[in-house]
Amino acid sequence: MMNIELSAFLSREAAGNSVQAYLTALLIFLGVLAALYAARAVLLSHLRKLAEKTVTDLDDFLVGLLYKLRTPEYQLFAFYIATRSLRLNAGLDKTIHIVFVLALSYRAVTMIQAAAAYGLRKEVLSDICEKVLGLTLPWWGKR
Repeated sequence: MMNIELSAFLSREAAGNSVQAYLTALLIFLGVLAALYAARAVLLSHLRKLAEKTVTDLDDFLVGLLYKLRTPEYQLFAFYIATRSLRLNAGLDKTIHIVFVLALSYRAVTMIQAAAAYGLRKEVLSDICEKVLGLTLPWWGKR
């Protein structure tokens, strides 16, 4: 009796998907999110330890770039992956895709800007200080 009721409940449909499909999407969301957080913790911890052992600051900069990825981006990625298993209205599916691409593009642009600023700071400012003022900038690390 209980199995029949559970089966009937899981088979109910809303917005073109069964309750079971929504639960599956929820589990996918939570699984992807947990995997992203675990990978981030392990990867960044390991990379930070490696970066501390070097003299240059390029690796520290790259680790800092990875820290720019924030919780909303992880959640959006997990949500996007989870919704791929659902049958969605074409407009809603396109909206989710556009929001995902815009967020991804925004983060890529901010990382490119940070890389450009780093490069300018390293080359232009250190050259100016060395050639014009005769100073070296040791806090920026070796070139």
